[in-house]
Amino acid sequence: MTPIPMMGLYFNLTGRWKTNAGAVLGLLAIVLFGSFLQYRASGTAAVRDVAGTWTGILLVLQCIALLLFGPSSVRKAVARDFQTGMMESIRLTPIPSLGIAVGYLLGPMMTALFVAGGAALAGAAMSGLLAYDMNAPWMVTTWYLGQIGLLIMSLLYGSFVLMISLAVGGKGNPLGLMFLVGFAGAAVIQHVPGLMLLSGLYSVTSVMSAVTPRATLAPLSTAEQLGMLASPMLQVIFAGLFIVAGARKIRSPDRPLFDVRLGLVLMMLSAAALLLGVLVKPSASVFGGWTSNAPTVVVSTSVFTLVAQVPLLAAAAASLRLRVSAQYGDLPVTAARSRGALLDAMPVFIGLGVLALLMLLADVGSTAFSLFSWSAHAAQRATAVFACVLLSIFADYQFFRLILAAGRKVLGMFVLWCVAAKLSPLIFEAIVLTASDFDGQFGAAGVSGASPFGALGLLFSPAGSPWVGVVVQLVLALVMFSWANRATWRALETAARNAADVVPARPLEAPTA
Repeated sequence: MTPIPMMGLYFNLTGRWKTNAGAVLGLLAIVLFGSFLQYRASGTAAVRDVAGTWTGILLVLQCIALLLFGPSSVRKAVARDFQTGMMESIRLTPIPSLGIAVGYLLGPMMTALFVAGGAALAGAAMSGLLAYDMNAPWMVTTWYLGQIGLLIMSLLYGSFVLMISLAVGGKGNPLGLMFLVGFAGAAVIQHVPGLMLLSGLYSVTSVMSAVTPRATLAPLSTAEQLGMLASPMLQVIFAGLFIVAGARKIRSPDRPLFDVRLGLVLMMLSAAALLLGVLVKPSASVFGGWTSNAPTVVVSTSVFTLVAQVPLLAAAAASLRLRVSAQYGDLPVTAARSRGALLDAMPVFIGLGVLALLMLLADVGSTAFSLFSWSAHAAQRATAVFACVLLSIFADYQFFRLILAAGRKVLGMFVLWCVAAKLSPLIFEAIVLTASDFDGQFGAAGVSGASPFGALGLLFSPAGSPWVGVVVQLVLALVMFSWANRATWRALETAARNAADVVPARPLEAPTA
């Protein structure tokens, strides 16, 4: 038995309906009985204080059950089936892959859902006590709206953990990294409106504003009402995308988690989330509002460029696969060249997409390109930043071609590249955001540093010319292009040599008399 009763309850529940029902009824009995005792001991004047304390305890209990124990049970179920070999049997069943993925998501989380459901009923009772002698039924409404948001957030967490677990065979635990990123990035999330919507922070604060008496808070604006709807909608859409990506790995373990099409869908959904977040800019009562639109544009563009690495890696892998298939004779050379040329043009499309998002964010955020707030050199600096973004995307693609053709460990090199080349400028921007105001010069440095090593010169002197970043990225792109072509030719020569070494089997000869 674990020292924490809640953890012991979770690990000992078997998932049967009698056990789950007993847990819910026991939880209700404990909470209501404890509230009754405290109410009798404190007197009727303290009923609201007692109910408020128990409501907070129940909310913490629900968050632990739904956001920690639930996704953890999903990972454990997937890891168990991989370790015992049950996954091979599951792949042979006639059940669709999507149905299997949904089963993995809902089945292990059922116990956590039952415990959270019992806490929801008890919390409704506590909310009713909070409204005692106040004639405020909005408190019960607040509680139930919060329950819906918590369930949707647990769906997003569980689907992400399911996708990662199916991709890596149940090895590792992404929950620790998720919580670490959540805590470390709390100071930056308010500057990335799309992440605010996706994390649920904006929807929770907006719900509280909606049900709080109008005497204390100003009425909700149209943008805030849009945010209340957009936040759960985005969470459900992204959860569905993660479930589909994980389901594709069940019967095709060698298939990439995100191919080119699914990677582009992920990128477009990320762009929509960022734009919606700018449209529903928080009021001053929510996280203090934003003092400037420049950091919003800069950090959002950096995050979007990081997401754009997924379709770039998928396009590089598909291009190499086409050329190797042509060397083996499995695909006509003409078809391989035409499809490969389309895939090799992917950096151009994605780079233009990043620039389009940058301009849309600046326009929707009413910055009027205040990011480039130098009247004499506005066009020159904007051109330099655009060139930095395009060259950096091209360098990303060439690096992915290089590691794939060289046969390196793709996942490790991909993560290392993103951390060193993408997150380092983003961390630098976060330091500037939290330390001081974000002026236009820092904004130009941040956008040019949104991709690999784009602002090496600017990091030493953020107020310097952005053309330094253009020169650095141009040299880097040319070096990566040369190395990638050399590695690709070596891979194709090896494939041609292997194809020539394969000798067809000789037909059997009839026995002679």
